[in-house]
Amino acid sequence: MPASGTISRRLAAHLLLMHPFTSLAVAGVTMVLAIPRAGPFDISRILPVGLAMLLIQLTIGITNDLLDRPYDAAAKPSKPIASGQVNPGTALIMASGLLIGAMGLGLRFGPLPMGIMLFGLACGLAYNLGLKRTFFSWLPHALAAPTLLLWVRAINGELPGALLWAYPLGLLLGPALNLANQLFGAEAAAASGERSFLYYVGIRPGRRLAAGLFLVTAGCLPMVILISRLPVRIAVAGALGAAGLSVVFLVVAELDRRVALWPLALAIAAVLGVAFHLSIP
Repeated sequence: MPASGTISRRLAAHLLLMHPFTSLAVAGVTMVLAIPRAGPFDISRILPVGLAMLLIQLTIGITNDLLDRPYDAAAKPSKPIASGQVNPGTALIMASGLLIGAMGLGLRFGPLPMGIMLFGLACGLAYNLGLKRTFFSWLPHALAAPTLLLWVRAINGELPGALLWAYPLGLLLGPALNLANQLFGAEAAAASGERSFLYYVGIRPGRRLAAGLFLVTAGCLPMVILISRLPVRIAVAGALGAAGLSVVFLVVAELDRRVALWPLALAIAAVLGVAFHLSIP
């Protein structure tokens, strides 16, 4: 029984190493975005897109913990690698295998989607390699979120100019996502020497700023669709949904239930992203 318990704990540690919640959430949203706006629903086309994104996210999750080893040993000793439950060599092999799988799937989408996918991967790796410990920790989030939209549309052969509005919106959404992601465990991160955007803003102002940025992004969504002279009905519905979730985010943040903030942030980003996507033919 103890041996069985030890195996179970090690398997759980290997799973947690990959940050499965975020990875599955992003992959799920990617599959929704990959549904063609016109033509038949074909799961054989959608599934590889979601799987490629899942492999990328899992790779980023593992490299995050690999690169954070010396910091986690001091401030977050319960994490899979820091606790000794996952060997760093094993983690590196896992990340390499997942990355090779993602690249293999990415090649089937063509050179332009592949290039966009590599840029999105670079955003995640740049965050792990050091940006997460600086004032500019928000920048990878600000670039990666709109790049996801661009990537999916490129796979489907749809790249209207209005899609580029995703990047100005990303400059609002990115800092909010970064703050929401770092609020849970902020004290431990600061103790490890992390000097992220949240560190400079502060925990209480940071959670209010995140909610405010989510609300501003929601308000700007219909505006950029109007500027593009496109129908605004879906954008307004998405903005209202995201605004409602942003208010929930603020209430939860004020109650200091930080564990719920990242899932709420992902939900807000998903609503905004899908509404933006559906608003642009």
